[in-house]
Amino acid sequence: MIAREGWPFVIASFAFHLALVSAGVTMGLSVLVLLAVLLLPVTFFIIFFFRDPDRHFESEPNILVSPADGKVLSVTPNSTDAAGFESATKVSIFLSVFDVHVNRLPCNGRIETWQHIDGQFAVAWADKASHLNERTEIVINSESGHRLFLKQIAGMVARRIVCNLSDGQTIKAGDRFGMILFGSRVELYVPDDSELLVKAGDRVKGGETVMGYLPKAETRPAAAEQEGTDAEL
Repeated sequence: MIAREGWPFVIASFAFHLALVSAGVTMGLSVLVLLAVLLLPVTFFIIFFFRDPDRHFESEPNILVSPADGKVLSVTPNSTDAAGFESATKVSIFLSVFDVHVNRLPCNGRIETWQHIDGQFAVAWADKASHLNERTEIVINSESGHRLFLKQIAGMVARRIVCNLSDGQTIKAGDRFGMILFGSRVELYVPDDSELLVKAGDRVKGGETVMGYLPKAETRPAAAEQEGTDAEL
């Protein structure tokens, strides 16, 4: 299965190859046909990059599912670099060009708000990419009343972030919601008292790897009780 965002790239690549072959045959230039053959691996890589496999996990209360494929760069408790959040545990995931780049939602709940922020294109594995690079920032209200913060961060090669969400949208853990093109970083901020099962160096799969569990609902104020007050993870 190919992600819908990838079809324009796949079609354009095939069209380019056909044009080269057609021109080579028409003009009797075998070098163009040879060039088309030599460039076929590029088309195969594009198809590989935009693959979108089905993923499954066993649903449980308060479950946290990985929002992306890749390598866990760090798990940072008491992080304060999420706008509007006093403290949270940050899980940073690096996606190489060989990873599936379709992003998925980490929990059941509702989208509070999201925004796209223009920025730089530093290498995605660098910590500075979190606050300097072009990104989307998404605030999620889980169904158990917790607030989470999710970032899609562009990398040095990536120049486009796709986020198919809307404010107030009801969401389900594991559902696809967008992607980042050609190498990137995804960060998830969760309450510090969440039970996390991943650590730096682990490989995770979006929509499949269970990263941990949010605190039980009764241990934290319900979302409705937090309206009009400073939100706190």
